[in-house]
Amino acid sequence: MGACSVKKTTKKQGRGPGGGGASSNRRRSTPGRKKSFERRREPRTTALPPADTHFEFGGHSFEFRRHPEISDPTLRAWSAADEYVLRTLFPDSEASSASSASSAATTGAAWKSILVANDPFGALTVVLHALLPDVKVVHLTDSWLGQESLRKNLVANGYREDAVASVNVTSDPEELDTRFDLVVIHVPKALAFLGYEAEWMKPCLAPAAKVLAVGMTKHLSPHTSALLEERFGPTQTLRVFKKAVIFQVDEITEQEVDEEALMPAWYEIATEDDDSILGEDTTRAAGEPTPGGRNVDELDADEPRADGAIRVFAYPGVFGARRLDAGTRLLLQHLPALEPGQHAVDLGCGSGVLGLALATSQPEAKITLVDESYLAIASAALSFEENGLPAPETLIADGVGGLPSASMDLVVSNPPFHSNHAMTVEEATRLFRPAFEVLKPGGMLLVVGAHGVDYGPTLRRIFGGSTRLGSDRRYSVLGASKSAAQDESPRSE
Repeated sequence: MGACSVKKTTKKQGRGPGGGGASSNRRRSTPGRKKSFERRREPRTTALPPADTHFEFGGHSFEFRRHPEISDPTLRAWSAADEYVLRTLFPDSEASSASSASSAATTGAAWKSILVANDPFGALTVVLHALLPDVKVVHLTDSWLGQESLRKNLVANGYREDAVASVNVTSDPEELDTRFDLVVIHVPKALAFLGYEAEWMKPCLAPAAKVLAVGMTKHLSPHTSALLEERFGPTQTLRVFKKAVIFQVDEITEQEVDEEALMPAWYEIATEDDDSILGEDTTRAAGEPTPGGRNVDELDADEPRADGAIRVFAYPGVFGARRLDAGTRLLLQHLPALEPGQHAVDLGCGSGVLGLALATSQPEAKITLVDESYLAIASAALSFEENGLPAPETLIADGVGGLPSASMDLVVSNPPFHSNHAMTVEEATRLFRPAFEVLKPGGMLLVVGAHGVDYGPTLRRIFGGSTRLGSDRRYSVLGASKSAAQDESPRSE
């Protein structure tokens, strides 16, 4: 942000204690009046209301929570988009109606199987399972956290945690052995990932399958409808309901799978003679303009790469799929050199650029890749393979909590600071405490964050302090070390 000046303004005060007008006598305060004024200015603390977890529809009552839970009570585990889908599928079912359960069952009698994609916390999936107990409902996601949320919300509502099958988008759709009559898609942030999902699910759709794609209007791309029409067939946009919109496909005319949409993209990063990846923007991407604007011809994966270049592969929707992002670029400039045999973790690895950089500079180091995205882990592992590097250890999880304590020399991360469109520092800071626990004494955590996201206070509470290693106009790199004097428990807050 640029510099700004502050203009002092004076608000004319009315009569009463501490008030006054233009008279200098009225502006003169007495000790008693000053004390009264200070009492009125004492800060008042107001407890935040509890999060809204209760949801009702079709004669059923539910309790839904976001997992992992965050402190903002305004962020629920469902949205108006979920309500809109339910009202569209069950128009005769009214919330809290005693007769609506049988109405919902009658309405859903035409469906034998339903595929629900990208349901972030499983709320819509659980409601459909409750309303239609004789219909096979399957949850499709790229998120390990999404699967954990579904399991926990099933149990919270009296179902077994495996009552609804959950599959990830790296699995084989043919193995489902199901032809779905209805598909409900929460439109993801990345349209490329929506295209990937559309092609992934085509082999398991019934010939007369119906598709409903839903999202909140403020989060949707203006090209959503066009992409759905390209991938599925004629698409109509329904009216807006509580700022949510549904795109409806009644007939899938595009039934042939476009294999290209399922392939990873890639780009190259130039390296110096000592094999360290440059932090500056020196990328060339397949089918993408270069940073300087020059169009690059479509590159074949077998084409010889530039001298010493690292080739980064990423499936659609993975962070850093098409180019090196600015935060990662800055963090690359501050990576320490590993010694042979040392062990480093790329936490929230995305396409694996940080792990690639560490492995390239020290091939005898051990690298572990951690991400809660199945496609991210697949992308990073492919990047290691294609660059001829030793296979890394991979962990699909929400953080490093599953790794042995005091086993790592370095944890590097460009952590997320959004939780399903909501910006929150908690998404990243809850990863730092387990990172402390897996570090050896003397080990270091290196993170990069946008200037609007301050990780400093959390790092001070856990590590006892942090150091700013570098910054540019948008990002800062912080380092926090676990001293030999600290035990394996983080500092108390």
